Amino acid sequence: MIPVHHKKNILLLIIALLIGFLLSEAIVRIYAAVTDTTIASSEEKMCHKNIYEHVSDETDPYRFSPYFPDYLEYWEYYGIRPKANWGYGNVETEVLLPNGQTVRAIVYDMNTNGQHMRGIKEISVEKDANILRIAALGDSFTWGDDVPLLFSYPALLEELIPQTEVLNFGMTATGIDAMYFRWKYEALSFHPDVVLFAIYIDDIRRAYPCLNKPEIALSETGELDITNMPPPSFREIYEEYEEPKTYSYFIEYLVYQLRYLGDVKSAEYNYGFEILEPILQEVKSQSEEEGTHFMVLLIERGNDHVNDAVELEAIERLKKLLEENEISYVSTNAIFEEENFTPTDYDNERIFHFMPDGYGVLAQGIVNKLEEERIISEQKDYSFTYDSDYALLTLTSKQNNSDVKMVVPFRFVE
Repeated sequence: MIPVHHKKNILLLIIALLIGFLLSEAIVRIYAAVTDTTIASSEEKMCHKNIYEHVSDETDPYRFSPYFPDYLEYWEYYGIRPKANWGYGNVETEVLLPNGQTVRAIVYDMNTNGQHMRGIKEISVEKDANILRIAALGDSFTWGDDVPLLFSYPALLEELIPQTEVLNFGMTATGIDAMYFRWKYEALSFHPDVVLFAIYIDDIRRAYPCLNKPEIALSETGELDITNMPPPSFREIYEEYEEPKTYSYFIEYLVYQLRYLGDVKSAEYNYGFEILEPILQEVKSQSEEEGTHFMVLLIERGNDHVNDAVELEAIERLKKLLEENEISYVSTNAIFEEENFTPTDYDNERIFHFMPDGYGVLAQGIVNKLEEERIISEQKDYSFTYDSDYALLTLTSKQNNSDVKMVVPFRFVE
């Protein structure tokens, strides 16, 4: 029989624990409200809750549209892709040239063709044997964020390599999973001679699962196992899925912290690397089977941005993975160092995406790598100067200063 004083101690302990729990619950709820933080037991559940909150907002006319509704639409293979025949800024206007002449021109800014690529010309599925076709897959760096269409590195590759078509399958704010699905279900049908995966290091962790896109895992045999396919649209999520409930903010928060041990980024990178290797192996194997050259452009951040320890480790891990799988690659840092070029942004302070001259140097580095791999013959080597007053990118031959090309983000109206 339990002594009375022991019963009192147990009761006091239970009361203390209950008070502690209620106090902790109140603190977490106040924290969530004040900071507008979503509380969930996992990143997947957090993403689900955020999406459900978005689609339930009846004041938002775009609640059933993908994020960035202006240029994205639902796609059954990945959940989103750029709209076809979409244009922003492609208007006829007067343009002042450096010589003082004013001309009529169509300025191309954000444009897609009828095949959901960033571009203004249609691409035939049947390829001219005399044309080198490059399929560029990536995120905002490939799409060409912060610059008009004709200053993106895929567009500049066409300027640098004669008889070339560069198909821009880039898509802003997506990861290696998006590259994989656009390669598999779009790029392959165009029979490219070169497949280029431009991987910004953050793209690896962006592949983390979420309700609105396919989930990739490894089967017991080490092969890719794809589920949630096709992914539900935002309207289907609203009509057919229940909102994930959080009955105890404190317990959900505690489970989340124990699951990730305070290091969500490492967990996301680990997941991304787990699926990245078989993705790269599949692309490499398919490319070899079709006689296509596969290479990776590793986009490291700019020179004045200090990556944290997790990102630096991920960069080295990716390089090792590419080398072990004998996949050709070139990094932006190596390109900029070789060219003795320091990329800047428009305010000359922050560096994330590049200015037109940065994208130009990047394109030249890809050309040099293709020359080294003997995929193309030796081309002219250019330096790049950008005049923001006239939106003019000047390409000057390193071998002959009088050999100059001008690139502008518009086409003259005759």
